[in-house]
Amino acid sequence: MLHGERTAVVVRTGYNGVEALFLILAGVLAVPATWAVRGRVLVCSLPLLFALNQLRLVGLLYVLAWPVLPAWSGVVAEIIEFLWNVVPPTASP
Repeated sequence: MLHGERTAVVVRTGYNGVEALFLILAGVLAVPATWAVRGRVLVCSLPLLFALNQLRLVGLLYVLAWPVLPAWSGVVAEIIEFLWNVVPPTASP
């Protein structure tokens, strides 16, 4: 659960990015490549996936906490929408 001053976001099972992690893991392991290449790809992609998912969740908290956003909110909204589409939840509730 993420807490703000005026709101909280509960991350339910299926929306925490674990399924996306396993999807990337399965995809990388299915590609015919050497184990060294697979290892490098996993070392680079899994932290990136984690960081993008954290940005998505914090962005959601930001949007919920401040319904009246400052003047640069259009840029923030576009970034959040991009992250929401890049790191979507892979399971439905």
